[in-house]
Amino acid sequence: MRLSFEWLKELLPDLSLDQTLDLLPRLGFGVEEVIDVGIDRVISARIKKITPHPRREGLLVLELRADQDYRVVTGAKNLSPDDNVLLALPGALIKGREIGVEDFDGIKSEGMLLSEAELGIVDEAEGVIRLPPKVEPGQWFNDLFDTKIIDLEITPNRGDCESILGISRELAAVTRGNFSPPKLRPPRLKSGPRIGIEDPDDCPRYTGMVIEGVEVGDSPFPIKWRLFHHGIRPINSLVDITNYVMLLLGQPLHAFDLDRIRGGIRVRRARDGEEIVTLDRTRIGLNREHLIIADREGPVAIAGVIGGMKAEIDRSTRRILLESATFNPEVVRRATRGLLIDTQSGRRFERGCDFAMPPLAAEYAQRMIKGRPESFTDLKVPLRRKRVSFDPKRIGRYLGIPIKKREITTILSALNFRVREVNHRLVATVPSYRRDIDSECDIAEEVARIYGYDRIPSRLSRGAQVGTIPQELRMIRRLRSILIGLGFYECRCFTPISKDALETFGIGPGVVIKNPLNERFTHLRTSLAPSLVEVLSTNYRNGNLDVRIFTIGKVFQPDSPRPKEEDFLGLLVGGRTSPPHWSGDERRWDFFSLKGVLELIARHLTAEELQIADDPIPMFDHYSARIVLGGKKVGIIGQLAQRILTRFGIKEPYYFFEVDLGRFLLRMEEPIYIPYPRFPKVRRDLAFIVDESISAQDIIKAIRQLGGPLLAEVIIFDRYQGGGIPAGKVSLAFRLTFQPQERTLTDPEIKELTEKISSGIELRFRAKLRDKEVDVGRTQDFGGEDR
Repeated sequence: MRLSFEWLKELLPDLSLDQTLDLLPRLGFGVEEVIDVGIDRVISARIKKITPHPRREGLLVLELRADQDYRVVTGAKNLSPDDNVLLALPGALIKGREIGVEDFDGIKSEGMLLSEAELGIVDEAEGVIRLPPKVEPGQWFNDLFDTKIIDLEITPNRGDCESILGISRELAAVTRGNFSPPKLRPPRLKSGPRIGIEDPDDCPRYTGMVIEGVEVGDSPFPIKWRLFHHGIRPINSLVDITNYVMLLLGQPLHAFDLDRIRGGIRVRRARDGEEIVTLDRTRIGLNREHLIIADREGPVAIAGVIGGMKAEIDRSTRRILLESATFNPEVVRRATRGLLIDTQSGRRFERGCDFAMPPLAAEYAQRMIKGRPESFTDLKVPLRRKRVSFDPKRIGRYLGIPIKKREITTILSALNFRVREVNHRLVATVPSYRRDIDSECDIAEEVARIYGYDRIPSRLSRGAQVGTIPQELRMIRRLRSILIGLGFYECRCFTPISKDALETFGIGPGVVIKNPLNERFTHLRTSLAPSLVEVLSTNYRNGNLDVRIFTIGKVFQPDSPRPKEEDFLGLLVGGRTSPPHWSGDERRWDFFSLKGVLELIARHLTAEELQIADDPIPMFDHYSARIVLGGKKVGIIGQLAQRILTRFGIKEPYYFFEVDLGRFLLRMEEPIYIPYPRFPKVRRDLAFIVDESISAQDIIKAIRQLGGPLLAEVIIFDRYQGGGIPAGKVSLAFRLTFQPQERTLTDPEIKELTEKISSGIELRFRAKLRDKEVDVGRTQDFGGEDR
C-alpha cells in the first residue's frame, strides 16, 4: 500500500519522516521503499496579464507574479487573469527534459506552465493546471503538495490499516502525541431510498444516501496529485471523492447515477446467465457465486469489486445514490479471484472493513460533494462487539518480562480497546475495525507491539540439548552444493500441474485438488518431469538450448486414506555440455553423461552400488531405465520422448532423471576418514568375451565382490564386437586398480587376485578370458564410465 507522508502528517502534525520510518517496522508494517515524487524549481504563480503574441498566431504572452515577476509564452487556451498556475523555472527537470529560457520570435519565455500530462497524471491534457484560488503565488511545489510516498507492506490480517486513518491510529498509539483524526459523524436525514438485502450473511450492512443537485467536473489538482500517487487514476470530481475517502478512511464507496436506476436497489446473488458490462467496458457472465447490486432490470455492480456502465457517473449526472457497505470478505474474494478483477476496493473488502464505518464515510464524502443530501437508508445486522477476557499476569509470561496491569491497560486504551477489570481478570472490548483480535495471545501481541519488541531483553533459551540439522536437510544441502558446483541451475517450480500434463507424461491419475486456483493447476504432481519441461520450454523459446537444471521438491502419490508426500530430486540436461572452444570439439549431453552425474551424486551420498536396469517408461524414448539402490527402485532415468517435447515445440533430444530422496536417506552414510595411501597402486586389465545380453554393470559388481578390500576401483574402458568375436558375443575390457593400505603388493599376490577374479567371472557368466591385448583402435571408448 502506498501512503503519503504529508497526508499522514495532517493527522499527526508532530511526526517526522525519520520517526515514521523507524516506527512502522516496529509496529509490524514493512517499509518497502520511500519514493520522492517532488519536483524542484516549480513554483506557484498568478497571472497578471494575458496578451496575444505579436508575431506568432495561437500563442499567448503571460505576465506572472511568483517570487518575482516572470514572462512566459504558452499555447494554453484555458487561462484567465488571476488564475493560479504551476510554473517550471529554468533548470527544472520535467519528464527527463531540462527547462530553459526559450525565444519565441523575439519574446523570451522564462519557463513553462505545467499541465497534468507533463506530470504524468494523464496521457494528454487540454490545458495547463489551474490551482485553487487560495494558493498564494511564490510557493514552491514541494511545499504545497505531497512529495514523500511510503510503500508499505500490510499483512492480510490488518485490513484496518489499508488507510491513512488506520496507520495514523497505530502511530498515535505509540507516540501518544497530537492526533487529529477526521471528524466523523452519522448522517441525520429522512429515511430513503428503497433498498433490500437478500442474505445478511453476504451483506451485513448496506447504507445508501441520495444526493441531488450534484455537479460533476474536474477535481482540484491537489486531489488528483494525491490520488495519482496512491495508484488511482483521477476520473471526475465525484468518483475522485469516493476514492479519496476510501484512501483516508479505508471504507470503499460507490456512486450510482440515480436517474439510471430502475425500481430501487437490491443486494442479491446473481442468477446463472446474467451479464454485466463493467466500468472498464468488459462484458462479464455471472452466476450464483457472485454477489451483485441490482435494480429491477438487472445488475448495476459486482458487490465490493467493480461498478457497471448502466449507472455510471458522467458529466450529465445530477442525482446520485452513494453506496457505503460491508460485504462478506469470502464472497468478495471468490469474485475477484474467479473474475480476475483486482481493484483497491476489492482488496479492502477481501481483508474485512470496519462494520461501524459505512454511515460515517458516507457523511464525510457528502460534505465534500457539491450537492444537496436528501435521504439516507442504513440496513444492518446487530453488531456484537468482541470481548476478550485475559489474565494480565499471563501477558507478562507470554512476553518474558514483568509488565504491570496499569501499563497493559494504558497500551490497550491507546489502541481504542475498552478495558475493565472483572474478578481479577481484564476484559478488553475489541474495536469494530480489529477483526484480527480473538484471543489472549492476540492481546499479548498488541501489548508487545506498542511496548516495543526492542525493549524486551534477549535471553538464551535453556534447552535440554543442542539442536542439530536434520539428516534429510543435510542431504539436500549437500546435493545442492554438488550440483551447483557442477554448473547446474536450481529451479523453484509450482507443485500443482494440469490433468493434461499427467496424461502427456503418462504419470498416473494424480491427486485431484478440491479447490484449484484455476484450470491449469488441478492436480498435485506425481513426477518432477512436467515442472522441469515447463522450465525447459521457456528457455528453449528464448534461444537457450544448452540446459542443465535441477529441482528438489514434493511429489504426491495417490494412496489411502490420504496422498503420500515424498521429496524428489529431478534433473534435466540437453544441448552442449560446455561452450564451444578452440581447443577441441564440442561435446553434447547424452544418456551416459547424465548417468555419470547420477553416479557422482550417489557416490557422495551412499557407499552402496547404484544399478541401472532397463525398464520401458512412457515418458522416455530410446534410453529408458529404472534406478535401483539396495535392491529397490529409487527413481527413473532416460531420454525424454520426442512426442512430449514436440508438444512444447522442442526438437532436440533432452535427458531426465528423478530419484526419491527418502530412499537415499535410508542408505545415506556419514563420511569416514581413510588415510592417504603410502603404497603404490597396481593396475591390471582384464578382457572377457560374454553373451551380449549380459550387463557390464553386473560384471563390475561381481569383480568388486571377488576383489575384496584391496580392489579400489574398477571401470569398463572398452567394448568391442566384430572380427574375431563370435556372433552374439561381445568383448568387454575392465581396468582394475588395487590399492594396498599397509604394504606393497608382490607380483604373486597380484597374480593370485587377478586369477581369482577372472576364474570367478568365467564361472558366473560363462565368460572367456581374452589372452591378448585389446586393439583399442577398433573399439568404442566410453571415457572410463560404467555402462
